[in-house]
Amino acid sequence: MQIWFDRVPPNVNVNWVLRRANNTYPTFRITNSALHGDTVRDHYWNTKQKINEPDSVDADSIEVAKFKDGFYYVKDLAWDIRENADAESVLVHVDNFSPRVKETFPKNWSRFVPNKLGVIWCTFSEPMDTATLDTNNIKIKSLKPDSFNYNPLITNIMYTQVDSLRLYKLTLEVDSFRYNDTAQVRLLDSIKDLAGKSIDSTKQEIAYKWNFVADVLQVTDDTLDDMHPVVSKRKIAWTKRWPGSVWCGAIQLYDFDQGTIDTISPDWSYSYPVNYGDSVLCLRLNYPIYRVLPFMTVPLGLTL
Repeated sequence: MQIWFDRVPPNVNVNWVLRRANNTYPTFRITNSALHGDTVRDHYWNTKQKINEPDSVDADSIEVAKFKDGFYYVKDLAWDIRENADAESVLVHVDNFSPRVKETFPKNWSRFVPNKLGVIWCTFSEPMDTATLDTNNIKIKSLKPDSFNYNPLITNIMYTQVDSLRLYKLTLEVDSFRYNDTAQVRLLDSIKDLAGKSIDSTKQEIAYKWNFVADVLQVTDDTLDDMHPVVSKRKIAWTKRWPGSVWCGAIQLYDFDQGTIDTISPDWSYSYPVNYGDSVLCLRLNYPIYRVLPFMTVPLGLTL
């Protein structure tokens, strides 16, 4: 007998040699007998087999499964002692695993998240049913007593699937978060994979959730490149660090009290960052301007 996996994974033939019965009984059964073990007379296809392990070892997630969830063609060949033969092909749907959330941005319980972050996302372990990825099944709310609903501020929902990279990414564009608010993203169990399975909830009351704190106030929509912000209470200087410790670009002055932005220098290079009183000198390049309030602690290595 041969079982052909000619679609997923491609170009793979697996031969299973079985003993034929010495009679013409029309049923030819394949079994996995506990009495005989893994012998040539008793074989089975363990669709949950773990990569690089014997077929008796099951995978505990789709990432380490030899046969990923999906559709497979199985071709059965049978013959009797007179060499009468027949064949049948069957399309089999393998679906052993529930989808999981692999990664989130921001990470769960992240601090120092800008209130105008703009984009949050998560990735799944397998392809998802895009019809279930909508605001009926995705909820963003505040964990403060008023349970503020952020769903009306969701401006766009995108799903990216790149099978060759096993990338299945849900992206949410959100207008803004309330300053110093703790937000929670909730994915309900009505979100399904292509086989109709819900997200692996790990016994939560909902399918999946993660939280973050929007405790960095973004005070302008203008952009600058912020690789190494210099923070001193209410004074911040953003600079673009180039080889040779040279900073480039027109310096913009942001005045916290007046809420105004002025260009105070031409577009040239500087060898040092510039602070000016209680205002901010910065470069208008690729990132927003943020305000760090007095006595706020910023961890080493943090890029706001």
